[in-house]
Parts: sequence; C-alpha cells; structure tokens
Amino acid sequence: MIHSLIALDTSKERLQLSSLKEKEPQNKISATLNRVEQDAGALNAKTTRPFGVNSDLLFGSRITGQGRHYEINGKTDPVLAMWAEKIWDVAKKEGLDPFPVRWVGMDRDTLISTTARTGFPVRFRHWSFGQAYQDLLLPQKHGHSQLYELVINTNPSYAYMLNENPLYAQKLVMAHVYGHTDFFKHNIAFQHTNRNMMEEMGTNASTIKKILDTEENVSFLAMENTLEHAMSLQWLIDLSVDKPRPLQYRSQQLENPPEVAKDFGVIDDRGYPAHIRKRINSPKRLTQERAKEQKRLDKQTHQNPTEPEADVMAFIIENSPILKPWQRDVLSIVRKESYYFAPQMKTKIMNEGWASFWHEKLMLHTPALVDHQHASQISKMAGGVVAGNPHQLNPYQLGVAMFRNILDRWDKGRHGRVFESIKDREEKKNYNTHEGKGMEKIFDVRKYHTDSSFINEFFNDEVAEEIKMYTWDPSVPDFYTKRQQIKVSSREVKETKTRLLEMLENGGQPLIKVVDGNFNNAGELLLNHTHRYDLDWGDAENTLKNAQSFWGRKVHLDTYQDINFKDKIPDVYIRILSSPDYLASLPNESEKELRTILNQKVRIKLRLTASKQAGKSVVDYHVLNESGKEIGSGDARGKLMESKLKEIEESLEQWGRKWLWK
Repeated sequence: MIHSLIALDTSKERLQLSSLKEKEPQNKISATLNRVEQDAGALNAKTTRPFGVNSDLLFGSRITGQGRHYEINGKTDPVLAMWAEKIWDVAKKEGLDPFPVRWVGMDRDTLISTTARTGFPVRFRHWSFGQAYQDLLLPQKHGHSQLYELVINTNPSYAYMLNENPLYAQKLVMAHVYGHTDFFKHNIAFQHTNRNMMEEMGTNASTIKKILDTEENVSFLAMENTLEHAMSLQWLIDLSVDKPRPLQYRSQQLENPPEVAKDFGVIDDRGYPAHIRKRINSPKRLTQERAKEQKRLDKQTHQNPTEPEADVMAFIIENSPILKPWQRDVLSIVRKESYYFAPQMKTKIMNEGWASFWHEKLMLHTPALVDHQHASQISKMAGGVVAGNPHQLNPYQLGVAMFRNILDRWDKGRHGRVFESIKDREEKKNYNTHEGKGMEKIFDVRKYHTDSSFINEFFNDEVAEEIKMYTWDPSVPDFYTKRQQIKVSSREVKETKTRLLEMLENGGQPLIKVVDGNFNNAGELLLNHTHRYDLDWGDAENTLKNAQSFWGRKVHLDTYQDINFKDKIPDVYIRILSSPDYLASLPNESEKELRTILNQKVRIKLRLTASKQAGKSVVDYHVLNESGKEIGSGDARGKLMESKLKEIEESLEQWGRKWLWK
C-alpha cells in the first residue's frame, strides 16, 4: 500500500480494483470512497485463483523486477536530476521538510509490476500480486486512469516515475512526491513505521525461501496455502494503535491465580467508636468480599484474553495449539507488514490531499517553478488528479479541498467562538481579521491528525458545497421498468460527515475482536464483529475457514444481519411510491407515516461457526438472542426474518387501509 499519483479520465467510470468486505449501506455518500487500499484484505478470503489469469503471473515470475528501469542522476538523466534538486530547494524554502528521495525511472509495465507488489522490488511470491498486476493493467490499457508515479515510506524514500512522461509532468510528479515524503516524515501515524522497510521486505522474502529450502515436509503448496490464509487475515490487527505490541508466547494453563491480599476489604476504622468498628470490618463481610475477589482472580487468570483483543493475528500466533514454528514465522511476517501499511490506510485522504496541495502550490503559484510555456498542460494534469467523480469519492479532491479551506479560514481568522457566533450569512462570508496563520495551521494539522480526526474537526459546509458532497438513497424502483434512480436523501453536512466517519472507522475495515480463546471450555475461538454494516457473507465464511485452519478447533463469529424493509416492499406499494404525483396528493401526515414504516429495519443476531466435518471446512449459521443464547439454526434464520418482516408489512397494510382504501 504505497502512494501513487493517478489521474482519472472523468468521462469514463473508473474501475473498482477491490471488493468490499462489509456490504455498502443503503444510505451512501455521493461518491463512495476509493477503497482500493482501504478494503483490500480485511475479510479478503479468496480461496481459488481468479479465472483467466496467466499462471506465470499468479506465481510471481512475471513480476520479479524485469523491465527497463534506472536510477535518475546527473549521468543517466541530467535534466530530471537538475529539476529534482531545484524543486527540492524551493520546497524546503516554502516550509516542507521531506525525506531525501531516490528517483527511479521505469517503463509502464515495470511501474505497474512494482505497484502490484506494493512498491517493493523484492517481496515474497504470491499469486495475489499477479492478480493485482492484471487489475492495474486493465484500466491503464483502456484509458480509465493514468499511473504517473509511486513513492515508498522509507528513509531515503524511493520514488518510481513513468519515464515516458513529458518533462512538465515529471516536474509536477516530483512536487507531489516531496509532499508525500514530508507527510511520511512528520505525521504522527507514521512515527513508529520501519524506515528501512525495503531491506525488511527482502529479509522476509529470504526467510520464506529459507523455510522452503531447509524445513522438512514443507512443500511449495503448503507454503502457498499458509500465505494465502494469512493474507486473508492481514487486516485483523489492532488498527487503533500506531505501534504493534510485541508478541508474547505464554501458556495460561500453567499460571496459578494470585491469592487475595490479607488486608483486602479492610477499611481504616481508626477514630470510630468500638461498636462501629465491629460493623465496618465484620468478619462476615470480609469473608464474602475476599471470596468474590478470589473468584474474579481465578477467572481472570484462566480467561484468555482478559479483555477483547483487536489484534486477532497476534492472538492466533501466540495461542494456537496446532501452528508449527515455521507457520508462526510466516504469520508474524504478514502481521509485521500489515502494521507497516496500516498508517497509510488511516491517512489516505490527508496524505493525498497534502501532496496535491503542494504540487499545485509549487508548480502553479511559486514564481521560481512556474512553467509559463506549459501552464495549461500542468493545470489540466493537476485538475485531472483532483477531479470529481460521480461514482466515487476522490480522496485527492476531498483532501486538497479541506487543506485549502483550512488555509483560507486561518488566514482570515474565520474560526473560533466569535466567528461561529455570527448568524448573518453574508457577514460570515466576508469576515476577515487578516490573522495570517493559515500555513502554520495546515502544517500543524498535517502533523497531528489522521483521516478520522481530520474529517471530524475540519469538514464543513464550505467544503461540502465546493465539491458537491451529499448523501443519497437508491429510490424505490419504478413499478413498470423496475429501474432504480439515485435520489438525494440529505444535503445536511452533519449527515455527510457521519457517513464519511463510518467509512473511515477502523481504517475502513470491519472491526473484529477475540472475545474468548477457550469458548465452551473446549479450546474454541470466539470472535465478535462490531456491527456497522452487514458483512459480506461469502468473504466472512471463507475467512472463518482460514482462521479455523490456523486454530485447529471451531472458530465462531458473532455479528448481526440487517434487512431494510424497503427491499421487501410489495408490488402494490412500489406502484404507489413510484408515482410521485399520486404520493403528493396524499396528506403530509400520511407521507410522513409511510416513510417511518419504510425506514424500519429487521436485525437478527447471528453466530457463524467454522469447523471441519468429514475432512471439509464448513460454516454453520446459528440465530442468537441478545444474551448470546442459541435459539435456532439452519432455516430458523430465514423464518425469523420472515416473521419480523411480516409484522412491518402488516403495519404497512394498516396504513393503506387508513389512507388509500377508506
């Protein structure tokens, strides 16, 4: 997960390069966030190779670094080397403090190949990198997008540039890269990342190769399966922290619970009369409280984990009863690499916005670098990078719009309690105290925020209006054509911000935690999904099977399933609702009551259980009550859903009798 500069052809729909791991909500942002990085992997459990992908791509032989590439310096390309140094000097004067950059020129195929391996020339081989190559190649080949560069978070940073770009494009790319490397160096989320990851990736690849060469009974297929299963769990880590905790291998069964302290429960009764002291520290109370505390300590000692554990991969590595040493090493490698990429997931909007802000400022507004001869081409290219897209939210566009807005507000003093207390819209618009602290503020924001806090604190109505952001609902399908139209559900900034924050929560990944490593007192693993949206059930099943292959015993996942009643509306009501004129003829009270009914959801608590049966991995569904007790399995899920939907449908029929057929 590197950062690359991609210009979109906005006349064409951009291709999605990854599948969602939680189903999209019915209420969406005008253009859903580009989740090429954010959604790849959380519950990504591809257990078969994609049809039609060449086998040599699948096993990595096609993407081992072949192709034309060279380091850009005074000998290989003196013109580009000169411009790299000049832009560096100007960027430093303007306030940027980036890592040194090693520039590498590449042809298109080599750049795409390197991007498919997340930017590292040497990495362990896996078929998914070949699939990523194909996914990147198609939109490039058909003109849906243009890949200009790739930059790696190391010190020094490595930046790969497409060598067929014209000089004006290369200069813009260099300014963009310096913005990224400044962000890598100073943003708080990156402070614990390994700045020598280029070497670390090579070491990891060597470790896996050494296992294959030296370990007995470790076949290529066994390694391939272990890597595949491990990569399906790669985002089941603790994304709330910037630095992973060290692995701790321990056996809970060998630990003895500590004894309750002799003075536990004793209250200092000095100064009280004797008859009161007897009641304060009565033997009966002390015995009861000490027994209760001892029971708590016993449970805590044998409970694993003692608190819900978000780092699922670490828990499996530490506690699995069946993992072999070489498998623990492979899982540890995948986990370590996931934590390296995690900060980029949590700062995608900020990072791309910061880099785009600086390539515009340096190349379009800094006299020392402005290229008057190619000003129109540079403006067009810069505009393509931050262009809006009706099908997706462009993180470059949102990020740069927010940094511009912060710069303007703090330059003019348009913030704080005095400004917010102004009610007159025109007065607010023209408010200007000439504070002049805009640059200072954006550098401060760049350092201390991630996407979630950035959106929460600085997304406002001005930004939403500038880039035309709103929430929308799919409308009721037309009764005759069955076509569904996009309908604006809200232009409220608060609603839009809420949806954005939901998408960014936990890095955009489903939040899964380990609840019990000895569930049912049988060594089974119990996981819990913090429900925002329904999981993609196919991916969830495959991921559970993969987790079960590492755990050895049953693996359970508790979650919820929501059904929107809108999706189950009988045809007679679709006919009514797809006729706006008829609906408008009804009283306001009637329409309000109808929409209340239609917005109802049916929610069912489920437990998915992965196990081995007759040598095959299977997943069973169980319906639970809110206390976690099983109340049905198999078709009970469908029956319960139908009965709850029937209750809502009856209320809809009552509405019809009241307003339509009276």
